[in-house]
Amino acid sequence: MKSKLNNSVIIFSKYPREGKVKTRLAKSYGDKFAVEFYRSCAEHIFKECLKLIQKGVQVCVFYPDENDKHEMLDWVPRKFDLYNQIGSSLGDKITNAFNFVFNNGADNALIIGTDIPDITSELIITGIDYLQNIDVVVGPSLDGGYYLLGMNQFYKNLFVDVQWSTSSVLNQTLKNVNNESLKIKLLPELTDIDTNKDLLNWIQKEAGNDTDSFRSKFRRIMGQNKFLIQ
Repeated sequence: MKSKLNNSVIIFSKYPREGKVKTRLAKSYGDKFAVEFYRSCAEHIFKECLKLIQKGVQVCVFYPDENDKHEMLDWVPRKFDLYNQIGSSLGDKITNAFNFVFNNGADNALIIGTDIPDITSELIITGIDYLQNIDVVVGPSLDGGYYLLGMNQFYKNLFVDVQWSTSSVLNQTLKNVNNESLKIKLLPELTDIDTNKDLLNWIQKEAGNDTDSFRSKFRRIMGQNKFLIQ
């Protein structure tokens, strides 16, 4: 009988502080709205990832500013492991986080951010399941990046020559996957919310029948504050 694999999910998250998160949204809606959106989005993802703990998945939150350690400890669910990000660039930080979890017993590992409110535990589990037979799984975002990247071992060359925080991140990553002759599976495309346009496009999508959904919540907030939805 095959032994159970150790699956790890890495979350990159900042502490929700004015001027530090969703700065492009803040230009349109103000710092308080930007912080509330970021906090709510992150907490939604934390809630989804708590469901993974029940399935034996390790969840690791990596944060960028060591000075925020105490605030992060109070904010992040206690069932998650908390670590400081290491590295000067985003690519270095992602590489070091993957390297860390694989060196500490992970058989499969996925990384997600806190900018994608439509991420669900089911979607993450689907990515983990793919890694039983596929080398790499990627969740593309509409801005040309990705909201999820998973691998069944540490493939450091996936992060070579990637221009981070640009619209070419996904294509450059897929090129690296191809150069390494790895098997890949793509998840559904989702919206990474950074700008006013991103938010308006996302907020107008159907929220389904759940009136307490994350999208419905921000419809109400925007309506209460007389933000223009067009």
